[in-house]
Amino acid sequence: MMSQHYVRIKTESSLHAGHTSHYPCHICCVRGDDAEGTGRPGRYVGALKEALRTREDFEIGTENGLLPLNPLVPLCKFTGPMFFALDELHLIGHGIHKHLYRLLIGKYDVKGAMMKYSLGSGAWNVVASDLLSNSIDYKAFENVFRLPAKQRSHRAVDWIGLLSFIFPALIISRMHMDCIDPTIAIITFIQYTQQHELTYDDLDIMDNCLHTFNLFVANAIHKNTIHVSFLTPTVHYLKHITHTIRALGPPRYYSTRCMELTIGVLKKGIRSTTEPGVNAMNVLTDRSALAYLDRLGVLEGVLGGLDGGEGNVGGEEDDEDNEDNCGIGCVCDVCVYV
Repeated sequence: MMSQHYVRIKTESSLHAGHTSHYPCHICCVRGDDAEGTGRPGRYVGALKEALRTREDFEIGTENGLLPLNPLVPLCKFTGPMFFALDELHLIGHGIHKHLYRLLIGKYDVKGAMMKYSLGSGAWNVVASDLLSNSIDYKAFENVFRLPAKQRSHRAVDWIGLLSFIFPALIISRMHMDCIDPTIAIITFIQYTQQHELTYDDLDIMDNCLHTFNLFVANAIHKNTIHVSFLTPTVHYLKHITHTIRALGPPRYYSTRCMELTIGVLKKGIRSTTEPGVNAMNVLTDRSALAYLDRLGVLEGVLGGLDGGEGNVGGEEDDEDNEDNCGIGCVCDVCVYV
């Protein structure tokens, strides 16, 4: 699963038809439209949120996008659509953040509209110049502060940092007055998804912020100032975030960040082009073995023996705190925690 794309994992594990089907959501039964005549492919869903799918839907299948006999249903922990949690790193980072950036650079502008949500190229050039001349201590952040040079130049954490910090500081003041409040609302909503602790009052604030943004988008589409193709399944899934949090807790606790960090560690040792999966498993096994030996305090002795040197294979721990550190190569949630 670690070598697969997040959306593909979600689609295959839930036996859902996928986000490009007529029913693009695996959580509810909302129907997506083709937006005929727009010249843009994809499914576009409105602001309405349909009834949630049930446990029985995943067991017997439905006509609205679920195949029958999901093998995960017999698990005692399977509770329905919330079992397939929404991942903040992909949905928020690579999803809605990138989507909002495209909105701001004019991808969803309607030709001839009196009011535009996007900023002009001149404003973006000033922002880019400000970022290049800044004195930010990047070591204090997990992301880089720059505008994307090309489509895949930004990681998910870079998109999150861009919207959480750069948009409020440099972008909002340059926007049309009618766009400022809904933009602040969606940024506030997204910033809450990055918290490790959330109260029920916080969730109410998130719901109100998302309602403000959705109402603005619906009115803008009605007035033909934002293109209807903005309403992708990614935007729709935002409506399910607070419901997911109420069921599972803050998104950071079931994020794929640890998995992505693990992939970053493993891919450096993967050399095979014919059997990358087998190669990845061997690298993972080797690193886990090294971490285990290091935790026992015998790694140096084992490696010394392999090199023909002397080592304390059965050795005593030199550091009393060694038992609290997993050591090199470890990919547990403590060592790779972000």
